[in-house]
Amino acid sequence: MHAWLRLSRIALAPTIVWDVVAGALLMGALPVDLWRTLVPLLLVFHAGMILNDWVDRGLDQRAGRLRPLVCGTVSARAALLVAMWMILLALLMAWQWLPGSLSAFVFLSALVLLYDFGGLLVRPTLGPVILALCRATSLALGMAAVVPLDQAMGRGGTWAAVSYALYVLFLSRMATREEAGGPGMRLLPYVIAACLAPLPLSRLDAGSSLWWIPYWLLLAAWLLPPALRDRHQVWEPQRVQQAVRRALQALPLLPAMALVAHGMGWYYGLVGIGVSALVGRLARALPPE
Repeated sequence: MHAWLRLSRIALAPTIVWDVVAGALLMGALPVDLWRTLVPLLLVFHAGMILNDWVDRGLDQRAGRLRPLVCGTVSARAALLVAMWMILLALLMAWQWLPGSLSAFVFLSALVLLYDFGGLLVRPTLGPVILALCRATSLALGMAAVVPLDQAMGRGGTWAAVSYALYVLFLSRMATREEAGGPGMRLLPYVIAACLAPLPLSRLDAGSSLWWIPYWLLLAAWLLPPALRDRHQVWEPQRVQQAVRRALQALPLLPAMALVAHGMGWYYGLVGIGVSALVGRLARALPPE
């Protein structure tokens, strides 16, 4: 079971839960049946993590990464079958429980499969865009659990989704250098751009709260100093991976800042920090390698 939890990147599950909860709260409610959105969404995302390792198992073996499929603690055939069944089950759940959001789940599943099986034709170019769309969709599905998606976009959901997508886009673009590394001065702009991703939140109505700005500064303080310190160095793959994981751990701050900017209360920023801390703890207990 431990190997399966590592393979599916279960440490990231709190970020998916937070996406859905934050999306619903942005629309002013927390439905009791929110689990109907959350369960299939978790299935799709974690199936995508399993498929990612299944596709990359040869590369991981050559790189000496001690991941479950490389070590043999999980068989490649079992991983492929389980992941595909997870996606199919998620779509069946969405069809039964969430007919209004079925198209969004089909879109998300298609993105996951395209990213995982697209190989060199997709990942180096479209990969970051696909990952950004996936995370924006998870936030949007939380909104759609409360109101129709077109209404959600008209109530400020657009800027929350755009901000989130931009952050993931720049984070994912930096992650494309995890195998080869690169000069710090070429990678630093991705960190700076990720720090600027919350800017769309400033487009909300004039009556919205500005308490999100201190959390924005906190995000920059978390990401920028290590990158600025090493800007004149060549970042080895391990250093790039460290920067990516640092940015990934801060991911829950983006939905939290959207909530605060929408006037939902400054304390939602603390919830985002708490989710980030939980992700960090789980990642240490269940590392992917």
